[in-house]
Amino acid sequence: MKKPKFIPEFDDIPTPRTKMPELALEERHLSFAEVDLGFDEELALAEAARCLSCRRCIGCGLCLAECDRDAIIYDQKPEVARITFDEIVIATGSSSFDASRKPELGYESGMNIVTTAELERLLSPTGPYAGLPLRPGDGMFPRRIAFVQCVGSREEGIGADYCSSTCCTDALELASRLREKLDDVAITIYHRGMRPVGRRGEELCRAAERGEGPALVMAMVTGVAGSDCEGPVTVTYDTGAGDTREEFDLVVLSVGRGASDATRGLTRRLRVDANKFGFVSTDMLVPVATSAEGVLAAGSCVRPVDHLGAANSGAAAAAVASRSDDYVKSGEVREEKAAGLVPDELSGTPAGTPVLVCVCEQGLSVTDLEPGELVREVGKLDGVTLAVSLTLACGHDSLRRLRDLAGGLSNARVLVVGCYPRTHGALLKERLAARFPSAGEVGMVGVGSGLTASEVASRVGERLAGREERRPPAAARPEQRVLVVGGGLAGLTAAGEVAAHGVPVTLVEPSDSLGGTAPLQVASDPDLCARWSALAEGVSSNPLIDVRLDSTVSAIEPAEGGFVPTIDGPGSGPKVAHGVLIASTGATDYTPPGRAGSGSGSVLTQAELAASLGAGGTGRGKVVMIQCVGSRNDEHPYCSRTCCADALRNALRLKKEDPECEVTILHRGIRVWGFDEELLSEAIDQGVDLVEVAAQVEVAEDGKPAVSATDSGGEAVALEPDLVVLSTGIEPSAATAQLAGIAGVELASDGFFTCTGAVASAKGVLHIYACGRACGPTAVRERVLQAQAAAGKACLLLKRGYDEA
Repeated sequence: MKKPKFIPEFDDIPTPRTKMPELALEERHLSFAEVDLGFDEELALAEAARCLSCRRCIGCGLCLAECDRDAIIYDQKPEVARITFDEIVIATGSSSFDASRKPELGYESGMNIVTTAELERLLSPTGPYAGLPLRPGDGMFPRRIAFVQCVGSREEGIGADYCSSTCCTDALELASRLREKLDDVAITIYHRGMRPVGRRGEELCRAAERGEGPALVMAMVTGVAGSDCEGPVTVTYDTGAGDTREEFDLVVLSVGRGASDATRGLTRRLRVDANKFGFVSTDMLVPVATSAEGVLAAGSCVRPVDHLGAANSGAAAAAVASRSDDYVKSGEVREEKAAGLVPDELSGTPAGTPVLVCVCEQGLSVTDLEPGELVREVGKLDGVTLAVSLTLACGHDSLRRLRDLAGGLSNARVLVVGCYPRTHGALLKERLAARFPSAGEVGMVGVGSGLTASEVASRVGERLAGREERRPPAAARPEQRVLVVGGGLAGLTAAGEVAAHGVPVTLVEPSDSLGGTAPLQVASDPDLCARWSALAEGVSSNPLIDVRLDSTVSAIEPAEGGFVPTIDGPGSGPKVAHGVLIASTGATDYTPPGRAGSGSGSVLTQAELAASLGAGGTGRGKVVMIQCVGSRNDEHPYCSRTCCADALRNALRLKKEDPECEVTILHRGIRVWGFDEELLSEAIDQGVDLVEVAAQVEVAEDGKPAVSATDSGGEAVALEPDLVVLSTGIEPSAATAQLAGIAGVELASDGFFTCTGAVASAKGVLHIYACGRACGPTAVRERVLQAQAAAGKACLLLKRGYDEA
C-alpha cells in the first residue's frame, strides 16, 4: 500500500517536473504515430538531475521500499559490462518502405491512403475501430478498395531491385479478411505479376484468378490522389493501352521491406559483409553463417521472408549456435543449468497446506478453454484454497493482485496453469519469490489444445498429489538416436547438424549414393558443386552417422522411448530404437507425357540444357523456353518455386555464350523472389524476350519444333525455334507417400508433408520433423534452413524429453 502522508507536497520545489513531449493535436488524426514522443537525452538528463536535487529527499528509503518495480538503487554507479559470448546472432529484422518517398502515390496527403501495416492495425480487435474496417478519413465503411503492389520493391531507381517476397500473399490475405467483414465489397489488386508464397497464398491467388476473390489487374500504377477526408481516392494506372482512372473509397499501398537501421549499424560494428541493399550477406549452403567468425544471422535481416521462413531461419541459427553449448553436446542437462530452467514441480501437497492455483488467460489464448470455467473446475479440487484467473500470470499487476488475495497464507503452494514452462518458467519463479515470499514450492502445468476444463483440472489434481513426475523415468526417456530418411541436400544437412550436437544418426537413402541431383543453381557453379560433394563425403565419413544406401524403411514399430524402424537393404544390420524421425524424402522432377528425358534433340528440359551448356555446346540459334510445365495446373496446383529463376539463369548463359542468340520465354507470370529479381532485370537488359501467355503452350515436333500459344492480350503466338526448353516442375516423391503411410502421418492435399514442425504420429510415440522438398517446393537456402531447424528441434526434444520440448 502507498503511504501518501510520507509524500508531502511543497510549493517551492526549485524546478518543475519536465513535461513529456507530445505529438501536436492537429497531427494525431493524420497518422498512426505515437502521441507520447518520449524524452531525448537532454530532457532525460534534466529530469534526472531535477529529481536527484529535490530537497524533499532525506534518505529515509521509503521510496525504495514502496517501489514495486525495483527501479531505485541508491548506490548504483555507472559501469561498463563486458560479456563474452560463443556466438552472436543478428536478428534485427527489416524495415517497411517509407511510402512518402513516392509522392505520386499520395500517401502523405490522403487520409484514405494507408499502408498494409496500417490496414492490419485497422483490422485488429485492439485497433482504433475495434476491428471494424472503417476509413480513417470519415469512419465510414469502404465499398471499393484498391491494393497497389510493389511500393518500394522491384524498383532500381530507388535502390530496391528485389522482391520483398511477402507482399502479394499479405495483400491476398488482407483482401480475404476484408471480404469476410464487409458485404458487397469490391476489391482490386493492381500488380506487376503476382507472386504468392506458400500453400495459403497459392490457394488465395488461384481463387482470385477464378473470379472468387479480389480482381487482379496487371498494371503500372502511376498516380494516387485523394486529399478530401470524405471524398474518393483516384487511382491512375497503365495496362499498356494508356492511362486509366478509377475511384475507390480506400487505397492500400503494399509497401516493401528494406534493411533496417539496426542491421546496417550492426554489420558495420561487427565487420560483417552486407549486400548492396544493406541486408546481411550469408552463404547459400550455410544460410545463417556470415563473413565474421562467431557471428550468425537469421530472419529478414538476411533477405525478405515470411513468418514461417523467419521462424525456420531463427531455429537454424539456434541449432548452429548451440553446437558450442556443453549441456546440448553432453547426454544430460547439467544440474546448475537445470536449476534455472523451469520451476520445481510440486512433490505432493500435505493435508491442510493451502494451494493457490493461478489460471493464466494469456496462456489459454491458444486453446478453446474459458478461464472462468477452468477456475471453477480447479476450485473443486481438494486442498485448493484459492483459484484465480489472471490476465498475465507473470505481470507485475497480476502478481500484486495474487499477493493481495493470498493474504496471510504462509507456505502456500503456487501452481500456475496455462503457462509455458520452457520459456516463462524461470521468469515466473523469480518474480513469485520476490513478490510472494511466503510461497512454498512453485509448479507449472502447460495446457495443450483439445483438452476440456475437467481434463485439465484432473491433470492439476494429479500434479498436486505428486503422482506426475517432473521428468519421465529413464526408461521412458527418448532414445538418443535420430533416423533421417533421404540423403539429398536437406537430409545431408540434417544428419550433419544432428551429429554436430553429439547425437548418433541413421541415414537411409534409397539410391546408391548420397547427394541426390544438384539443383541447377548449384550444378552451374563449380565451387558450389565441389562443396555439395564435400558435404556428402563429410556425412559418409562421420563416425556418428550410420549411412544405409540402397535401403528403405518398410515398417515402424512403437517402442518405449521412441520407435524401431525396419530398414530393408544391404547391410541393414540389427534393429535399433530411435527417438525422432526427420523426413527429407525430397521430390521428383516432373516428366512431361511421352518424353523419356534423353537430353538430346530439339526439346530439352532446363536441367538438360544446363548440362549441355556445361559441356560447351554452341550454335543454338533461336531458343524458346516454356514455363510452368507440370506446375500451376489442376494436377499440380502449386508453383514449383525455382523454375523461373533457373530459366533466367540459363537464358543469361545462352546470351553470354552467343549474344546473337534469340531467347524467348513464354510464361504465366515470372515468379522470382528476393534478390533473384536481379536475374529478371539483367535478362531484360540482355534482350531476352518475355511473353506472357494465357493458356497452355502447344509444341509440335516434326523435324524443326513449332510452338503455338495465345498471349495475355488474346493474340496468337506462333514460333519456329531451333530449340525448345521445358521448365519442368516437381511433384511429391513416392518415398514421401510411403513414409507417411508407414508412420501414420497425414499429408497435405498436394501430397507433401504439411509443415516443418513436430508431427505426432498415429502410431505410438513418434515425432517427425519434415524438411526440404518433402514439405513442398523450396529453394536451396530454404532447404538448408529447414534441415538445420529440424535437426536443432530434434536434438532439443531428445535432451529434454517428449513432455518438455
